[in-house]
Amino acid sequence: MRRLKSFCHGFTLIELLVVVAIIAVLISILLPSLQKARGYAKQAKCQSDLRQINTVFSYYQGDYNGWYPYYKNYPTEAYSNDLKWHLRLKKKKYFPNTDIFWCPASRNTYSSEEKEKWWYWGYMDHGYSMGLSNDYSVSAMLPDHFKGAQVDSIADPSRTLSVLDTRVLKSTPSDPMTAQGRFVCETYFSLTSTWDMGIGVARHDGKCGVAWVDGHVSMIIQPDPQDEMTLYFPMALTSYGYSNNYWDRK
Repeated sequence: MRRLKSFCHGFTLIELLVVVAIIAVLISILLPSLQKARGYAKQAKCQSDLRQINTVFSYYQGDYNGWYPYYKNYPTEAYSNDLKWHLRLKKKKYFPNTDIFWCPASRNTYSSEEKEKWWYWGYMDHGYSMGLSNDYSVSAMLPDHFKGAQVDSIADPSRTLSVLDTRVLKSTPSDPMTAQGRFVCETYFSLTSTWDMGIGVARHDGKCGVAWVDGHVSMIIQPDPQDEMTLYFPMALTSYGYSNNYWDRK
């Protein structure tokens, strides 16, 4: 009986280089598509979370005769943390958990414990529009311009901000708070101070997630990628002037 001899033929260097080159080409072709798909998934999750927060507002309005919650009780109790809108709504069990306040495209990388701590202090990725807690028809210097809105009092619900991607204004490029969100978004950005209110931020490849008063959610393109403030230009989030903004009351 003759034994069959087996021969093992290895790759030549040229064959190995060809295989590596093919793999590199495939990666270069597929990687942008995978990154784009990942970005779309984050946008979808962000929009879903914004929609949930907006739904909570509708539940609150059903219980409180159509009123939106105050962002905090101003001015007599302005410094009481327990009076901020997100804490009051959680206390009343409108929110099942706080995960919906953290955007998947955020630069924040906190642990669950850290997120809970920052959330309590009002640092989150989705902010409540102060346009629903301020009456911009009154002088901004007067305390009684802090007036909550009712659903029926909104002049243009489909173009009035409800909740959106937001963050604190950075004071310096190295400021560790640059990526921090804020529990409210100032809808007239020139009134925003670095440590007080938040501004809209386009963290989704140049797009900002926005929930509107009428219930729909959309991604708004930042007109100038180099300037976040262009989100406040006409045809983006809002216009500049008090006399022509989309959250004026009827």
